Amino acid sequence: MNNPKITIIVPVYNVEDYLAKCIDSVRNQDWGNMEIILVDDGSTDSSGAICDRYVSLDGRISVVHKPNAGQASARNAGLAVAKGNYIFFLDSDDYISPNTLSALYKNMMEYNADIVIGGVVRFTVDGHTRPYHRENNYLEMDGCEALKLLLEGKRLNISVWGVLYRYEIIKNLQMPVGMKCEDWYSLPEIYLKREVTVLYNPETYYFYRDNSNSTMGTMRKHPSMDIITVAQHVMEYMKANNASLYKETVWFNGKRVWKWVGIVYHENSRKENMEFLEAAREFFKKNWKEMWNSTQLTFEERAGLFTFCYLPIGLGLLYKVKRGRRR
Repeated sequence: MNNPKITIIVPVYNVEDYLAKCIDSVRNQDWGNMEIILVDDGSTDSSGAICDRYVSLDGRISVVHKPNAGQASARNAGLAVAKGNYIFFLDSDDYISPNTLSALYKNMMEYNADIVIGGVVRFTVDGHTRPYHRENNYLEMDGCEALKLLLEGKRLNISVWGVLYRYEIIKNLQMPVGMKCEDWYSLPEIYLKREVTVLYNPETYYFYRDNSNSTMGTMRKHPSMDIITVAQHVMEYMKANNASLYKETVWFNGKRVWKWVGIVYHENSRKENMEFLEAAREFFKKNWKEMWNSTQLTFEERAGLFTFCYLPIGLGLLYKVKRGRRR
């Protein structure tokens, strides 16, 4: 099969300013055999109408209009009707380079891979760019190695978008509807449920918009309780399915919660986020032994974690001093 069908799934919600560029970047691919599924997740701006207009312009495009239920629900809806041999997720405020599909498919054939992760650049409204992944070399991995790198987040960052999958790998994937951090939640099922070969291609194919109105942008003010729920879910899944990998990565999951604790203290928003902080404290205490014994903790993290759990006033004073030094 020299030119198999690739399905591009685009969840759409109130992105009227960016949607045309996103869709055009797919229409202009140098790969012809594809279907583009736009999932209008109950948009209240003109996004739904823009989707309909593109359906009339390009026979490769279809649209699913549905009530708003979040990005995970939209991706699930697109996957349910996908007919391609390969699947690619693209967020509707982002765009891809013209050779994305052909390059990632070529990699998949050359390396007999099941999953190919492409390079990503983040960009802002004022034109500033920075890498999303920080690995500059091609990497061929099994699922365990890939998952470890993704959870660690130093060289590869968590995302389900910007990745070409064989349809069989994710055909039964159901992302958690209504839950934030759905990419993180879904990773173990994608990479651990079966043996997979994974390739990382560092060339830039995906352009990710740093959007202050995105889910991650708004969470800086009020971190979601889903962060803790997802961390616990991923840890339990890994503990049940790969105990050794669980031990290697337990702090990588804990550190993702710890990051948001740090943001709350840094932004001096403890009063507004007391429920989140209390839940995070209980999460760390519940998993204390495994995390404390992890060799992945730095000395500073170890000291901060102990202070947060057992001497919380001390951590508040430390951040107060830090803020004073910056003035």
